[in-house]
Amino acid sequence: MKSLADLRAEIDDLDGKMALILKRRLAVVDEIGEAKKAAGAQVDDLNREEAILSRVSSIVGERYSGDAKRLFVSLFDISKARQKRGPSPFANK
Repeated sequence: MKSLADLRAEIDDLDGKMALILKRRLAVVDEIGEAKKAAGAQVDDLNREEAILSRVSSIVGERYSGDAKRLFVSLFDISKARQKRGPSPFANK
């Protein structure tokens, strides 16, 4: 069994990787928002969200599916807000 310190170090490493992935995801979300605006497309795409949730559930498996869905629904909410209003007014530029 790993020690608590080792487990926390692993979480810290994973958090750093997740932060970098989130940064890239948000940059792509901003580009998608611009593309949707230029095309006159709606921000909400419930069919795409359901497809993503289904894919994520398949990837993580039944044990983690509920938590993964909650995380991704939060990501969808953040993404749609960014697409509607643009990047966060609190962002450092």
